[in-house]
Amino acid sequence: INPFEISKKAKEKDLFPILLLNGVTVIWGTQHSALKTILDAGCTPAAINSVRFLISALVVTLLIPYLSPPEKPKKSSIEVDRSSLLAGSELGIWTLLDALLPQ
Repeated sequence: INPFEISKKAKEKDLFPILLLNGVTVIWGTQHSALKTILDAGCTPAAINSVRFLISALVVTLLIPYLSPPEKPKKSSIEVDRSSLLAGSELGIWTLLDALLPQ
């Protein structure tokens, strides 16, 4: 047996992830020129992001039925106190304001 031979099954099995990664790379690489073209056409960044998030939400909504059900949550030994919850909420509010307000 030659250890350097790749079986046909292995080739087919490994081809899908490679094609998927290449597809993501192409989409990622072309988004920059597409966004520049859209911005040059006069769209605002807020409008572009609204459309992007709407498309993402629709895709995720369509994929929900195909997702596996969540596992039963394990009892956590971590307790969250009120001050940590308030600090995390404050951080979330500042992050939201940073994203929404013009720079």
